[in-house]
Amino acid sequence: MKIFGKIDVLILVITLGFLVPMVFYNYDLFHSVAEFFSTLILLGIFIITWHTRDYHKNYYLTSVGIGFFFVGILNLIHVLNYNNLIIHGPYIEQWTIMQYFLAVTIIVPLLPKLKNTAKVNVLVVVYSVATVLIIFCIYFWNFFPKAYDYELKKLLPFKIYSEYVIMAILVGALLLLYRHRNNLEETEYKSSFFGVTLMIFSEFCFTQYGATTEFFNALGHIFRVFTFYMFYKAYIYTCLRQPMDLIFGDLTHTQALLKESMKSLEQKVIDRTSELGETNYVLKQKVEEHKRAEAKFFNLFNTSPLPIIIADVNGKIILSNRASEKVFGYEEKELVGKSLDILIPEHLKVKHSQYVNKYMDMPHSRTMGHIHVFV
Repeated sequence: MKIFGKIDVLILVITLGFLVPMVFYNYDLFHSVAEFFSTLILLGIFIITWHTRDYHKNYYLTSVGIGFFFVGILNLIHVLNYNNLIIHGPYIEQWTIMQYFLAVTIIVPLLPKLKNTAKVNVLVVVYSVATVLIIFCIYFWNFFPKAYDYELKKLLPFKIYSEYVIMAILVGALLLLYRHRNNLEETEYKSSFFGVTLMIFSEFCFTQYGATTEFFNALGHIFRVFTFYMFYKAYIYTCLRQPMDLIFGDLTHTQALLKESMKSLEQKVIDRTSELGETNYVLKQKVEEHKRAEAKFFNLFNTSPLPIIIADVNGKIILSNRASEKVFGYEEKELVGKSLDILIPEHLKVKHSQYVNKYMDMPHSRTMGHIHVFV
């Protein structure tokens, strides 16, 4: 992925065309616009990284976003404090400690021992306490080394050395970013790397000016504007674009799985329908065979010259053929449901009942005529 696209080049040209003339027209206006832009980017990064943290699940983004919120607050105070515009106080000193804060915010989440260990609420508390201490040290306690001689309009050694220390911290951040490049999104890594590089150039420029309206101070602020634009690309893209790609990628994957499942289901329905058709055909064949067997049975049953009486286990008659009507003198409808005793003479009913019970205990083939032989 390219760091700069056509839109980025267009934004670069428009920004330069807007800011550079402002340097010569009204430096205070230029400074306010540049720093307000930086403040908006810092606060915007916080808002987006904070509200999308459950989607991107990126500790580095969340940590940097939280730190940028407090840096943005300090940056806004610096804008209002610059040349004692609204707030009165040592704005160069406040700027210096704010840059320390910004450099530490960038590098700390990349440290191996701290990476993925700090909880969000802990970070908020730590950054909040640090911000309050900075404000009190600068504006209330005056507990901070002098960085600038406001009468002679000259940088003091503490300011110059501080800028080099900040540059060293940022170089360390570059090395750690490179080390963790495989753990970061491509856009996040490349834009962050380039943004930190621009910030190093910006810090160097802030070691070269005397009066706050000189060329190097203006150049440093222009570098600073593009630094935060690169941070915008790094973090906004990762927080918004990447999660959306992930969500829609998941939807596409789910849709593909759904189509595959539908095809599988359709095939199963077809296979099952075929199986049911085969089963239905077999059942029809069985029914036909049963009907033929039943018809054959009733044909033999009714045409038999011998009387046939069929009874259930309780001795109730359920069928009788035509020959039995001639022998016993009862029609079938008169016999069905009656006890076999109706066909047994009175003096044999007791014996017959005993034989029936014996037969039920040990069933085997025998005839009523056979029974009569032993009576």
